[in-house]
Amino acid sequence: MDESPDKLPLEFQNELTKLKLSAERGAVFSDMANLSPEEEAKWLENLQLFEESIDKGIVKKVKDILGNPQLPKAEDLTDADLADELQKIIDLMHAHFISLDVLYDVPERVVYTFITDELMEQEMEVVKMPDMFTCFIYEDFHPNDMEDLKQYTEEFIDSLVRKEFDFLSGMVSKEVRYHEQWVPSQQYIDVITVVLEELELTIEALEIHEIIITDLKAEVVFWLSYEVDSGITLYQEQMAKLAFEHDLGYWYICEVTIPGLDI
Repeated sequence: MDESPDKLPLEFQNELTKLKLSAERGAVFSDMANLSPEEEAKWLENLQLFEESIDKGIVKKVKDILGNPQLPKAEDLTDADLADELQKIIDLMHAHFISLDVLYDVPERVVYTFITDELMEQEMEVVKMPDMFTCFIYEDFHPNDMEDLKQYTEEFIDSLVRKEFDFLSGMVSKEVRYHEQWVPSQQYIDVITVVLEELELTIEALEIHEIIITDLKAEVVFWLSYEVDSGITLYQEQMAKLAFEHDLGYWYICEVTIPGLDI
């Protein structure tokens, strides 16, 4: 007589569950050797719960999930009262596994108004999974292009210093202007990888001078002080520039001008 699935060793139960999820959901599983059978079973259980919740297709507004709290208007609150009310609604959201991240410096009154006037009306899928948060980002609703461009510039330069060239594919546009020609992004990454691999690049200072945005194009002009060592140390203080283009909600680098570096 065949053994019932729940009487099989846990490792075999996990394999049966993965086969079922692969056949029914098209799930692909990577190596889970770092998980114990118990941890793997819990992970697979949560995955099944997630898939079942998606199937049900339950969509509710944030305010309905929170029990339709009565939130005072921002204009009726003092700064001290507003800070208290903001913490209360954030705590209530966390209790229902909803979070709001604010990436840049946004006044508390603006954040509170966003929550009461916009986020409460936002629809979201109801997913019944232990400890799974639905995360909202303020800047997804109100993009801050100036801060994004500043951050992307600093991250790009930092990647060059650290020689983390694999990350560049997510930073540059499909084509990059290099030596007066447009080349595919991977070709450009391959070229600058060769140029920089043998150098020791050290940044002494980076200061944003100007950010110019025109429709879907942007330029970031910045003061760069750096040292580069290829046997002979060369110290440079130059005004550098990155050109960006906007695509699908993000800014991508399409031209790099750093005097003294052939990139």
